[in-house]
Amino acid sequence: MQPAEELAQCFLERHPDVAAEEFAALPPAAAAAAIARLETSAALALFVRLPTLAAAHCLEHLPAEQVTAILAGLPLREAINVLNRLAPQTREQYLDALPAHAARPLRIGLMRLRDSVAALMDTQVSAHPPDTSVQRVLESLDRQSADHDCQVYVADAHGRFAGMLPLRRLFSAHPHNRVGSLPLTPIAALPASARSAGLVGHPAWLRHTSLPVVDAEGRLVGELRRDRLSEPERTPRKDSGGPFDMAQTFLESYTAGSALLLELLMKGANRRG
Repeated sequence: MQPAEELAQCFLERHPDVAAEEFAALPPAAAAAAIARLETSAALALFVRLPTLAAAHCLEHLPAEQVTAILAGLPLREAINVLNRLAPQTREQYLDALPAHAARPLRIGLMRLRDSVAALMDTQVSAHPPDTSVQRVLESLDRQSADHDCQVYVADAHGRFAGMLPLRRLFSAHPHNRVGSLPLTPIAALPASARSAGLVGHPAWLRHTSLPVVDAEGRLVGELRRDRLSEPERTPRKDSGGPFDMAQTFLESYTAGSALLLELLMKGANRRG
């Protein structure tokens, strides 16, 4: 190991949280290039502190053997969350490379996520630190897709969700102001692990078309749009006894009785003939 690499690993061991923040700010390819030179234990200590999306992006740039070692060494919950952020084809490739005993609990955990908020959320969402200028936030909005209903979220230095900044408040602020100095609107954040069933009736949908999603530590990990939820299917009951059902039953009985009466009359006429 080179002296510079020894120094980096020593810093990571002594200041893991600070190191994780620095790595999360790097482009994924650059972060992965540095992680690839670390020992597995140091890489694992870093990965458990990285935001889930940043960890997933780094994983895609690491050598295959290091990906396997990291996924096998991460706590189960963290490994599942990272895998859930990957494209399905990439995720399956990584799972297939793992030993069967290590891949099985990961696959089970991913299947359980399918009916969770995490399975439906959009991960292409960012939170702005409080010291970000209004001008910089406006520039980031210009780069977003025009058909996306933009929400401006603010988070602290550790990525924990702090609140939403309404666009009208953002547009009326001075470009040099920091978003942390502007009043934030409290908004209900959905836990990523929550079941998606039953969220259709969430009262926050009355005011918002999308809601922030946070992990167990309160860090912003995505956004759930109202149109991603399905309305519960309503199957009419056969024995509901409503007015329509009663009328239909009467009509069916009347028709059957009329047919029977007509048949008896025809038989009587034939006998007399």
